[in-house]
Amino acid sequence: MQEISPGKYIPDFHHRYLEEDVPYGLAVTKGVAQIVGVATPCTDKVITWAQGHLGKEFLVGSELKGREIKDTRAPQAFGLNTLDGLLSLM
Repeated sequence: MQEISPGKYIPDFHHRYLEEDVPYGLAVTKGVAQIVGVATPCTDKVITWAQGHLGKEFLVGSELKGREIKDTRAPQAFGLNTLDGLLSLM
């Protein structure tokens, strides 16, 4: 929380919970789900909300193809867009 005036606070939108957990956590989950064809409406809503506060773009519509996808650990950031491609790493 950031104090903006005595006794008045707002969330710190640049705290690690958003700065790190979205690109290194939620985006990974979303990326794998996207590859295997599983809809993630709740995750999409959280990522959409967070990217607005972070000033970044990970999702476009419901797909991970935003400007900053390269800054995530989602499979798509590494050119992995198919299940075969993802499984080839194992």
